[in-house]
Amino acid sequence: MASKIGFVEWQDSFELGYQPLDDSRRFLVESLNDLSRALGDGDYSEGGRLSLRFINAARRHFAREEDILEVIEFPGREDHKAHHGKLITIAKNLEKLCQDHPDPEDVNRGFLELMNMLLDDVIQGDQDFRDYLPRD
Repeated sequence: MASKIGFVEWQDSFELGYQPLDDSRRFLVESLNDLSRALGDGDYSEGGRLSLRFINAARRHFAREEDILEVIEFPGREDHKAHHGKLITIAKNLEKLCQDHPDPEDVNRGFLELMNMLLDDVIQGDQDFRDYLPRD
């Protein structure tokens, strides 16, 4: 049975009401949960692979989201973009921790930092531009 060091259950309140972004945001949360299971089991090799999957998905999602923020002229887009950059840096640090003779406490700390940063983005940061988005 897989253990987890943190788990995020997708909530309806996370939805922006804009399917192109909601689908990829949901995938990021699912990817984070997959990563949690691997790290909770102490499978750091798989954790490194899943960290990279998360990073690649996050980069694609953030590029799409930032393009949309430009089009809708969201006033906080530069700060939001900077937040995305920090999240990617945290994810890359976690990937490196998984590869370099991982210490479980360091990996857990890195994962929790990533989880909290993603939740901050999904729950708070993205909600700031929700009303600017076109409706599906």
